[in-house]
Amino acid sequence: ELDILAPSPCDDISCGTHGACHLGQCVCDDGWATPAWCSGGDCACSIDATLPSGCEAQTGGVCTSCGSGAPYLLDGQCRSDCPSGWYSDDVGRCSQCDSTCTTCLGPGQCTSCDDFGTHAYLYGGQCLLTCPDGTYDDGTRTCANCHASCTHCTGPRSTDCISCRYHPCARSVCPAAVTPFLDGSTCVSQCPSGRYPDGTTCQPCHAACAECHGPSLRHCIDPTPQTPFVGSDCATGASRLSGWCKLPCDEPGKYGPFCRSCKSFTCSECSADGVTCLACRRDWIRPHLHQGVCLEVCPTAMYSSSSGVCTDCDSTCESCDGPGPEACVTCPSSRPFRYRGQCVASCPSGYAASGDSECRACDPSCLGCSAPSSSSSCTSCESSSSLALLLTGTCIAVCPRGFFADSGSCRACDVACAHCSAQGVCTECHQGLELRSGACLAKGAGYSTVGTELSLINLVSDIKGLAANGTLDTGYPVASMAVKPPFVPLERLAPNSSSAPTTEIQRVEIRIGQPDGSGKLPGTVALSFNGETTGELELDLLLRVLNDTAEAALMVESELNLLTTIGNVAVSASRNETSLTFEVVFHAGDLVQSPLNLGPLPLLQAVPSAEAGVNSVVVDVVRKGEPDANFTFPEHRLCVTSSFAGSFNFAVANETSVGLASNASATEVRDALQALDAVGEAEVFLSQNGSRCWTIRYYAEGDPPHLGQPPALEVRTTGENRRRLSADVSLDASEGATPFDEADLDDALLAEGADAEEAALTRNASDFDEVAYTEVVHTCGDGIRTTAEGCDDGNNIGGDGCDSLCRLEVGFACVSSRPYGSGVGGIDTCSPVCGDGRQIFWAGEACDDNGTDIGDGCSSNCTVELGYSCVGGSLTAPSICNTICGDGVRAGTEACDDGNQVDGDGCSASCAIEDGWACSGGAHGIQHTDQCEPCDDSCETCVDSSGLGCSACAAAFPFRDGDWMVGVGACRQSCTPFGKFANASGHCIACGGLCSTCSGPLSTDCLSCSSADAAFLRGSTCVGECLDSEYVSQLGGSTVCEPCHESCLECSGPGSTACLSCDGNGTLSFFDDGSCVSACPANKFEGENRTCASCDSSCASCDGA
Repeated sequence: ELDILAPSPCDDISCGTHGACHLGQCVCDDGWATPAWCSGGDCACSIDATLPSGCEAQTGGVCTSCGSGAPYLLDGQCRSDCPSGWYSDDVGRCSQCDSTCTTCLGPGQCTSCDDFGTHAYLYGGQCLLTCPDGTYDDGTRTCANCHASCTHCTGPRSTDCISCRYHPCARSVCPAAVTPFLDGSTCVSQCPSGRYPDGTTCQPCHAACAECHGPSLRHCIDPTPQTPFVGSDCATGASRLSGWCKLPCDEPGKYGPFCRSCKSFTCSECSADGVTCLACRRDWIRPHLHQGVCLEVCPTAMYSSSSGVCTDCDSTCESCDGPGPEACVTCPSSRPFRYRGQCVASCPSGYAASGDSECRACDPSCLGCSAPSSSSSCTSCESSSSLALLLTGTCIAVCPRGFFADSGSCRACDVACAHCSAQGVCTECHQGLELRSGACLAKGAGYSTVGTELSLINLVSDIKGLAANGTLDTGYPVASMAVKPPFVPLERLAPNSSSAPTTEIQRVEIRIGQPDGSGKLPGTVALSFNGETTGELELDLLLRVLNDTAEAALMVESELNLLTTIGNVAVSASRNETSLTFEVVFHAGDLVQSPLNLGPLPLLQAVPSAEAGVNSVVVDVVRKGEPDANFTFPEHRLCVTSSFAGSFNFAVANETSVGLASNASATEVRDALQALDAVGEAEVFLSQNGSRCWTIRYYAEGDPPHLGQPPALEVRTTGENRRRLSADVSLDASEGATPFDEADLDDALLAEGADAEEAALTRNASDFDEVAYTEVVHTCGDGIRTTAEGCDDGNNIGGDGCDSLCRLEVGFACVSSRPYGSGVGGIDTCSPVCGDGRQIFWAGEACDDNGTDIGDGCSSNCTVELGYSCVGGSLTAPSICNTICGDGVRAGTEACDDGNQVDGDGCSASCAIEDGWACSGGAHGIQHTDQCEPCDDSCETCVDSSGLGCSACAAAFPFRDGDWMVGVGACRQSCTPFGKFANASGHCIACGGLCSTCSGPLSTDCLSCSSADAAFLRGSTCVGECLDSEYVSQLGGSTVCEPCHESCLECSGPGSTACLSCDGNGTLSFFDDGSCVSACPANKFEGENRTCASCDSSCASCDGA
């Protein structure tokens, strides 16, 4: 049966919080209007009619915030974007860029500069006169960083240096990570063979010198100081004569003692036979030496060194113009992109490949991009920027209409939304749709009972037809049959009302103070209602979020709905220059949980923190809550004095509540009352002014409903004040008003048709219609199952699941074509029951092991799984399944299966992995044969042969390296070469601090150093540079600080002949060709700075030059 309610012209019509429905139309409150796009729903009466177009709030007639259609505010006008030279700040205002910028993202974030003048170069968000040290002009007047080794450069690569970063180690030996010398256009740690440091620039030695410390013959040095200086220590073709390295002929392009010309003019030096070039003329068209021949250009994958010799490029380059991985010119296909001279597989974050495969910087507005220098090719945006939201490749400040912000991107609203604040939360709708609780719905959409009565009538007609043609099979003998037509009860009005109650709306206006020095609004605010307080809300966050008013309202709404004194509220928000405003609608939504918050309510309170972010708070009632017309609520008022220190409980209808303390909350009192059977829906309001009082309001919506008189409630006290009940505790009752007399209430309800079931029982027997009934005939095999048949598959053949007498056969299940009910009236399809332990081979079961688990040999559809054989299955016994070792399929408990049953090949005859082997490639249930290989020599046992999958270590490799928490890793002879040390358990642990290799975990356990910031080893500690009283030596691959000889103040190497300066106050205060002496020798005199200088050749001794 159905309840059909009379329609009202205002049913299913919502007019927002500033309007009401009248005769099916929304009538807005004074000063409010409906947007042109709104077809009805929550958006009705939602805009302030006094605001200019696009404006959401104003002060003194001037717009202070803008809507989503034109979100940027400039000079009191709302715009769709900010003009050039301006940017959008975090509250939606257009602010002017710094005067040095032409465009910007915010203060100190220039994105372009003037083409000329004093602010023409962009660097670090600023426009400068020139590019600073360590940067270069990339051709677009943007200053890009040089390579880390350069102080000045012409480009980003290590081969684009003009000068290098100085380091004190330049006076002795520098480690590889410190590069103070400029060799050509590359910074190096030491000048290569055949070149010497002239200051911090590498220059060529004399042609006769293999190595030198100056440009002339007398500056040649022995490259093998541990052995005598002989001819082989000179340059190729030179010999050792009279203590000098000499070439047979010093003239360029000639050779031999007679200075004959080299066979090739391109040679500047050549071999003793004049045929093989040893060096090429640098000013000629073939300046590059390769395998004794001078070439115009070096071969592919080679570059010309500073000495003019063709040298192999780094393995990562296809071609290059210098040493190392950062000098690539072109790149191989495996590393197709070039970033700052390096060939890389993909460009790093913040860069993208240009047409020449060079990784270039993204546009300043992008965090990541698909094309460089393009503001429309962004793939991600900087979250701290004012342009933090990505939309179709562009970073923007605010998502446009039809999009919402989600995780740094603007995503399209649902197709029905014209605008939204989140997925599925519409704030505007397309024409013809109306907004309801965040959804855009067809106008007037809602629940309808149209057609339900007709469906019932059609059902009666169908039943009559089945009875008449003998197909109404009930399974029972039928003597006669009748049907009562559908009964639709009369309209039922609510028993206790004639109109809907008016819900209360309160407004909270927070008048904001001044921001702090960082521009943020300090402090927090919390909201309190009926004795409970929300969590604290940050004022600055609320202010910023209020650019999206729906999101700000949702923040406040979520906090309020967490309070147990609130059933459900809906919140809207707005802002202007001086205040934040929230309107709170109580008893909002279709399903409101207890408490109901009906009628007049206590005011919300705002609780600001001590910071100066709030000037004042104003809370007022926009619409006062009222009960139904002609109604008032029955209430009790319970008060206890401040001197009452005991507890109390309630008693009604022989039931007693739990005990309550004198400081009980409103929720605690409500929960205690509603636990009593005699109390239905109630709400408690707490107040305190000297005495503590609880006002208990009873509603008609509960079970039992409360109308008129409140329940007969008693208050009982316990504790020390029990005898002073009359003085300390008071309970007053107030009767509720109702338009009905309770004594006549049941008659009134019945008369109006509310109790439709009871009214239906008063019908006469003549209301039933007689139905013609034909007896059902049961025919086995006709394809129509009847109540007398267990099945009917359309034949009388046994063995197919349904036997010749239409009985279900053992091991089968039959399913009727009727998808509902008992299946009577349909034809059955029968099949074996897989997993019942009965193998019905004639019906297709290859096995049945009394289960449907997979991986046990017999699958869930009773087929034999790969790698198994199954035997023994019958109607009375299940199948027995076992794996087949040696068939090349790993199955069951087999650890491997290499396709044979031979021992000694890694996989044994019983398909177990043999010690010292690893097997892989096989997989359970797949025709993949295992391939077995011996473990690496470092492993005793292993899971793979790579040397990284040891499960036990060989005796010669006792140290474990890697994540052995999972049971496998690498085994090492020593941890040291891997930058680790062995702990007490034999595990390799990474060195700490600045150590490259180490003997323990401390920064004082270093064996070598690798960091450019601390590249020198002093004792067992890595330091940034050696002391003046130390020199640098190479020891076992480490750059070590060694003490100078005791006679030296400073030195360049070991011994007393490598001094650079002497202690002027000591006994050895005179400097003599690398030695510190007590007095200059006889053939020398004391020169400047206590340096011994040679006398004239005619003097045996002298006192001056």
